Amino acid sequence: VLLSGRGAFVAEGDLTLTTPGMVAESSATQQIIALGALNVLAPKNGPGSISGGDLGASLTLRGASVTVTSDIELPSGLLTLNATQGDVTVGGRLNVSGTAQPLYDSVNYTDGGQISIVADQGSVDFQKRSVVSVAAQRGGGDAGSVEIRTPNGNFQIAGKFDGQGGKDGRNGSFSLDVGSLPKVSSVSDILDKGGFTESRSFRVRTGDVLIDGTTLSRNFDLSADAGSITVAGTIDASGQTGGSIALSAAGSLTMLDGAS
Repeated sequence: VLLSGRGAFVAEGDLTLTTPGMVAESSATQQIIALGALNVLAPKNGPGSISGGDLGASLTLRGASVTVTSDIELPSGLLTLNATQGDVTVGGRLNVSGTAQPLYDSVNYTDGGQISIVADQGSVDFQKRSVVSVAAQRGGGDAGSVEIRTPNGNFQIAGKFDGQGGKDGRNGSFSLDVGSLPKVSSVSDILDKGGFTESRSFRVRTGDVLIDGTTLSRNFDLSADAGSITVAGTIDASGQTGGSIALSAAGSLTMLDGAS
């Protein structure tokens, strides 16, 4: 599927698109909206290989529920998946990574883009095959950001997240607004591997939160709206200029022996 120009496609019921992937022309701004379930599905033999598309496009996929198993390639772009009633399920590749642009005898690097995943009433599930990239090219550029909002549901993450910055660039940022999150390590372990070390922000609407394992982030904040926070592991915000750590709980804040 090739997206171009500015516009929207609206289906009054369910909508299923079967395609190896979606790409866009430069600066395209498009919305695909279904009042029922919206499914963007890879063919039975898998998503295959698709070209990267042009820079700076914006795509919104909105439905009562949203399932994406195809690949979406929007270099340095903006991608939003929004489920208004049910869940957002991702089993494909969401790629808004930066690019290298040759210019005569030099190379310019574009930054990674932004991915927003919103489930107004349901949960967000990144399946094992899923890949999310807001990374920059190794030669330069800043990585982008990933925002997850599922205030009435849960967040499941089993895929790969890539937020590595380029040479002298910033690494990726991540924010999560979630109904409950018993253990931070269920998310942070994957983010650490993927290089999301510029900033991490967690808002947990209900229940207690355990900060276990090691979390690497120059700026880290976590709030528990209706519960307590227990720190059993390490929050590492160190660096040449130092970072920041902010913890806020409606209940108690406890640091166990050995926590730092």
